[in-house]
Amino acid sequence: MRNYAQAVEAYHDLNPSSFPVLVRLETREEPDLMRDRFTRTLELELRPITFEDNRRLLLIFWDVRSLMWTPVDSAPLQYSQIEVYSVHDRQWENINYIVRELQRNELYFMCANFDASIIEVTSPLVSE
Repeated sequence: MRNYAQAVEAYHDLNPSSFPVLVRLETREEPDLMRDRFTRTLELELRPITFEDNRRLLLIFWDVRSLMWTPVDSAPLQYSQIEVYSVHDRQWENINYIVRELQRNELYFMCANFDASIIEVTSPLVSE
């Protein structure tokens, strides 16, 4: 199992700044019966600027807390980069990462874990 710093490094290896356009932001709340509370999962799907590129950066974050999403306007949302920082060494209860959008500070949250991958979509104009 990789450690927290390795997870952030693997995310950076995907070159996330190449995927600035938000396609989808989705949250789900599910019961965590072990802790007698609800947990929030957040999924982000981002695409490159060019419509011809079928690749998508898919980010999934688990046990999301302190979510703030404040888009400035209704234009297509473009993020210079979504940065993920490991804060595991601070020993906050079940918080291992801080995530934020760097340019306009429109997105911020903390989470326990995350996964990042690049997927191919069948049509460049729609997400899977």
